[in-house]
Amino acid sequence: ADQGFADPWGLKPHLQSPIDLDGLVLATGVSAHELVSVLLEWQLQGWVSELPAGRFIWLHRQLPGA
Repeated sequence: ADQGFADPWGLKPHLQSPIDLDGLVLATGVSAHELVSVLLEWQLQGWVSELPAGRFIWLHRQLPGA
């Protein structure tokens, strides 16, 4: 079943190792406001975890259902 995953800005590759919001903004050119919205959604879905010092990490090697 399709889990509704979408990564329009290609964030997932940048989340394979811990990265903070500033790093994601620099890497993608996407505004912090938009990134926070997506990262929060992904945390609720259990795909991303927020680490100490405001860093984020991808939790799954593959997309859900892949």
